[in-house]
Order: sequence, then C-alpha cells, then structure tokens
Amino acid sequence: MNEIHSLKKKIEELTSDIKIKKEYILDEINYAEPSNYPRKDHPRVWVDKERLEVIKQNLLSPENKYAYADYINKSEMATSGILPKVTEESEEYWNYSDEVLEIIEAKAFRYMLTGEEIYGYEAIYAIINYLQTLDIWEQPARYTPGYMFDSYHRYGYTLLISAQVYDWCYQLLTDKDKEAIVSLALENAAANMEIGFPPDKQGGVTGHGSELQFLCDWVSFSVAVYDEYPDYYRFVMGRLEKDYVPFREFYFKSGMQSQGNSYGPIRFCCDLIGEYLVRVATGYQLFDVDMNAVARSFIHNMRPDDSLLRIGDDLGQRFEKYNYISYYKCMLFASAIYGDGIAYGEFLRTKPGGDEMFQLGEYFAGVKYLIVKPDDTATEGYDRLPLSLYNGSPVGQIIARTSWTDPDAVLLYMKIGEYYSANHEHKDCGQFQIFHRGILASDSGFYDAYFSPVDYGYTKSTLAHNCILIYDPDEEVTCYHPNMVNTGGQKSQCEESETFEEWLSKDQTKRAEEMGHSIKLNDDGSVRHAYISGDITNAYIAEKAKEVKRYMYGVFTGKSEMPLVFFVFDKVVSVNPDFKKTFLLHFEEEPEIDNTTVTISHKGGKLVNRTLLPRVADLNIELIEGSYVMGDVSPEITRLDDTVDSCEKGWGRIEISPKTPGNNDYFFNVMYVSGEEYECSKAEPILFESENIVGAAFAGCAVFFPKDGVLSDGTVVEISGEDDCYVSVAGAEAGTWNVTDCKGEVLVTLDAKPEEKLLTFTAPAGKYCLRRNS
Repeated sequence: MNEIHSLKKKIEELTSDIKIKKEYILDEINYAEPSNYPRKDHPRVWVDKERLEVIKQNLLSPENKYAYADYINKSEMATSGILPKVTEESEEYWNYSDEVLEIIEAKAFRYMLTGEEIYGYEAIYAIINYLQTLDIWEQPARYTPGYMFDSYHRYGYTLLISAQVYDWCYQLLTDKDKEAIVSLALENAAANMEIGFPPDKQGGVTGHGSELQFLCDWVSFSVAVYDEYPDYYRFVMGRLEKDYVPFREFYFKSGMQSQGNSYGPIRFCCDLIGEYLVRVATGYQLFDVDMNAVARSFIHNMRPDDSLLRIGDDLGQRFEKYNYISYYKCMLFASAIYGDGIAYGEFLRTKPGGDEMFQLGEYFAGVKYLIVKPDDTATEGYDRLPLSLYNGSPVGQIIARTSWTDPDAVLLYMKIGEYYSANHEHKDCGQFQIFHRGILASDSGFYDAYFSPVDYGYTKSTLAHNCILIYDPDEEVTCYHPNMVNTGGQKSQCEESETFEEWLSKDQTKRAEEMGHSIKLNDDGSVRHAYISGDITNAYIAEKAKEVKRYMYGVFTGKSEMPLVFFVFDKVVSVNPDFKKTFLLHFEEEPEIDNTTVTISHKGGKLVNRTLLPRVADLNIELIEGSYVMGDVSPEITRLDDTVDSCEKGWGRIEISPKTPGNNDYFFNVMYVSGEEYECSKAEPILFESENIVGAAFAGCAVFFPKDGVLSDGTVVEISGEDDCYVSVAGAEAGTWNVTDCKGEVLVTLDAKPEEKLLTFTAPAGKYCLRRNS
C-alpha cells in the first residue's frame, strides 16, 4: 500500500499544473454526427468486459505460452517512463522507445485483467513521464545515420498506448490524471503526426492518412476519452464515416484492396483494425461490405512458388526470400473478426518466428496477440478455396490456376483495372501475368524508394507491364516527379485524393470499363476457361487515343505438355496515324526470337508467343535488353536492402509494333505454356479474319473477338483442325443465339449472359454462322 500511495503522490505532482491548451480544443466540427457512440462502460478500447473474460480463461492455453510469458515479463519490468534527453552528441535525433511503451502497455493490461492496482498506477505514472520527455528532433536526410523512419508511426503508437492506459486503467484515474494524459498526448504526440491535429491533414482514400495513425491511433484515443472529451470522437467518427467508409465500401465491392500485394495487406489490416475497434467500442459494424472476401483475395494472389503476384509497389522484393510484409497480420485480424479458419491457417503458416512468434511487429506486442488471436477457430488449408477468383467492378480482374498444391501448377492473372487509386497502384490497365514453375510473362520493375526515378519513371508506369503503349512525342507527362520520361503509357497523373467525392471526380480515376468476363469450370471444379475484356480507352489521354480495347482469354487444356493456351487481342485506334502503338511482353531471362515466335524460358517453365497481327509483312519485334530501360534513359536504383534475390526486375522485354503508320491497328497474340522438357509445338495458330471478326484456332480450341466490340448478327466464323474444337466467341449481346452450319441447320442454341457476352460450344472444323434470336 505504501508503494501505491507513493505512486499516487508522484502522479499528483506530475499532473497538478497540466491543462489542455486552447489550440487542442475543437471549436467546431464540420462533420455530421456519428451513426453510433461508444458503450458507456470501460474497457472499450480493443477489449470489452465480455471479451476480457474470454481472454482470462485462455491466458494459459498452450498456444499462448510465449505471448503470456512475454506479457508477464514486461509487466514486471521497472520503468519510470522517463526517456533520456536528446543532445547534439546523441547517436539518434530522437529518444522514442517502443520497448518502454510495451512495458507500459503490459502493466495497464495486467491491471485490467487482475485488478492489481500497483500495475495500473505504474502504467499511469510511466505514460505521463513518457509523454513529457518524448523528444524527436527535426530529422536528417532519409536513410542517413540518426534518421527515424516514418516518425509519424512512433507518435501514433505513443497516442495509442496513451489511449489504452486511459481506458484500461480508467477506474484509477482522477480528473487531473485524465486531463494530463489527454493534454500531453495531444501536444507531444498527436500534433506531431503527419495527419496532424485535428486529424484531417491527409486524405482518407490512400496514402499515410489511410493507415494506422487514423484508423487505429485516433480511433482508439477518441473512444478512450469520449466520456470526458466527446468532441474528439465526434470529429474522428464523423470524418471516418464521411471520408473513409464510402471509398472502402465502393472499392471493396470488387473483393480486393487497391494498393497491391505489399502495401495492400497492411493498408487493409488498418481497415480491419478500424472495423475491430468500432465493433468493440460501439457494438456496431463499421463497413457494410464483405471485408473477409477482401482478405481472402490476398490468398488468391499467391503463386505456386509461395510468393505473391507482383501487383503494385512491391516492397517484398527487397528481401532474399520474398517477404509477405504484413500479410500475416491481415490474416490474423480477418480470422479474429470473421472466424475464418483459412485466414487463421495462413496466419499460422506465414507468421515469422514459428511457434515462439508473438510479436507481430510494431503496434502488435504480445498483449495485442493475446487480445486478438482467435480462441476456437479451426484452421483450414487455403487449398479449400476455388481455383479461380473474379474481382468485379471497380477493378475487373481474374486469377485462375490449375492447382493450389501442385508445384507445376499454372497461374493466369488478367486485369482490366477500371478505377485507379494512385499512391502504390500502377498504371497497368489491361495487364496480364503468367506463371509456370517460374514467372514467364512478368511484371517488371522494382520498388526501391518512393519518388525515385525507377519508382515513378519506370516501375509505376505502363512501360513496366504487359500492356499497350501509344507514343505521342508531344505528350506532356504530368506526374509530379521531375524525372518522368514520356514512354507512351497510360495517363501519367498520379495525385492522391483527399475524399471519395474528389476521387470520383478526377479524370485520372475512371480509366476503363469491363466489357465481359467468364469463368467456366469442369465437373471436378478445375478451370476450363477464363476470359475478361475491357474498354481501356480512357486510360490514355484523349489527345492520342480514340479507342483501346483488350480481350484476354485463357484455355486450361488439362494436358501436362501444354496446360494453358492464352489469346490476347487488342484494337488500338490513335488520333494520329504516326503515333507508334506497341504490345509489351516482359520476361526474366533472355528469350529466343524466330520470325513471329518468341520463346521465353525461366526456372523450367516455358512460354511461347506467336504474333498473328500485325501480319508478318508489317510486323516489327524489337528486343529491349535491360531493366528500367526507357528509350535512352536507364535510371539507377537509389535504395536497396541487404539482398534482392527475390527481385523480378526483368531481364528485358519485347516490343511488338506495326511497321506501317495507321490510325487503326490490331494486335493478336497467341501464347501457350509448357515445361522446358517439351519441344515447342510445330503446329501454328491458324488466323481467321473477316471484316468484323478476328480469331484463331490452335491446340484444340478456337477463339474469336469482334473488331468493333459487339458481335454482329449473322457473323461467320471458320474453325480449322481435325478433331472437335472448343469454341468461344466474344462480344455476344445478352440473349439467345443459334449456331448454324453451312447447310443452315442449327448446331446448338446458346444463351449469352449479360455479364459474359460470350458464346461457347464444341464443334468440328467448318464454317458456322451466329444468329441472334432475342
């Protein structure tokens, strides 16, 4: 008791003269009243009374062994919270300590669990001292000695722990203690965060404002102090519902996040944390959309080599073994909120550190693990997921594979990309990737550092992807990086948006429109075909592009020697006939080029591409050797970590272009996947072209695409080959169609679904007429 009395006196002395300054009082709140308010009792940050009882019951379960030991150990460590003074002689320009914050957190958690007041008072005393002595000087240049990376996260973590002490030790706080914690946390932590005070200095769509500092730190703080200081909650939740929720509910309808496979998981983890905190605090759901589907989309992005597709800025390629970054954290929170056994299984499989792992990185010490970790969720393997995934508007993409477990599996990724969100997303409408044993049709580039010449000049640009270029020599590249080079890519604007309304209003945002998609499965659940097409005209500036349409169609044959045949058809109409149009294909090793055939081999896999259009007399195939090559410019990487063994920056690319200038050009490429042990097929795709349709027959399948986007009634197609052929015709308007043979007899009647606009049937070689009935 003497120790508790002494601590209370020390706290009283610390807080006696601390008052909230006028600048940290909100005079007006320009947001609507929140839909819901925090429950009246404490705790309500991260945990409520019901969850607290469950945590108590599970503390000593075997899977909590290491996290429990860490929590107990830290709760018993001595700390005053006083940080060492920063001087000119200090090695760093800051004295921040997450180790001290974790000790404070553990003490507050122990009081909340056990009611042992000594730990609560120790936490209160330490957090007040910590807030008073925290000092982060103006930082030197990035990546130099003494530099603190992302200092706003450190201030944010300080705000978060302050909120937890306030909430978890609430019964011990006097009114002066409460005012002191709030005053110090606002002045010495919140005001120094990038998002500022009040927290409206950054956007809620993408960027740092869409991360932990708002969705975790400020939400937690506003919930904790609501009883005494309700205006902070009204501001935070008012802004959350106006600037954050609408964008996410719109974009997450697609079942995915916009920021790629390195930044996407941590950004989405922040969204999940916001959902988790609001549910605990209010009892209500924050986002009215299937968030678990978004979490599972990252699992679908996994390649057969146990790394993720290179989508968006890919921080994971900086490491010797491809790093999932925050993937496992995303899986943990998805499993905690939705009881998803597949997500929990992925968390256990990918978390670093094995069984002893309980530190989930910054923000997630052993205490958070004990709070969030699911208690009775049975784990399931990801191989229970379907072999294909369609992500609809506002994205429009398909991922399809032959197996989840076979190392020889083939994976096909096709993206239309209707809406562009900037930041870590790339300008890659219409891109595709193909994997078999290794990446064959690759996404090149390397994310070295934000704003670097490689990052903005190449990696984010259309040039680094399997897309279409239209080169207008007079196009002004308007992205705010000074070293941008005009390479003929898609709109170079890359400004981030503050609000959902602003994002929707920008010309750079809506870049494409999906025209049709189809995934057909065999009886055993394997994928027979995957198809998607889109009008990507608006991805290019109007001054150079009148019409750009891309069709992508993959047939999974079930044959080991040729498991995938892939058709890509492009229609490109330019404003000026002299604007060069280019079809891009990237790879990781030097290819072989023989006339119209390009053979790419990598890690035992092989991709053979045959170009049917432009025709051979008008065809130019140029091999570009080297990474980050942009005409005469090839910038150097400005930042690397220890190794880049998993980096797929690209050996080079081929550029396919017509020799003859013209406004209207077609590209038609037929590819197939094989193993290196198989000889290249001697069979050639047989081109069929008429006034209104283009197609090809190859390897037992025939695929046709309309030149004008819509299949004309009465269109004739011709199929070559000896056996029955698997036929697909794109662009069919919704309704009933008859397929008739040369005698006029109906071979089959088909229903074209409005979302597919595709006719699929089996027929022997011959000519067939397609007639629309209704």
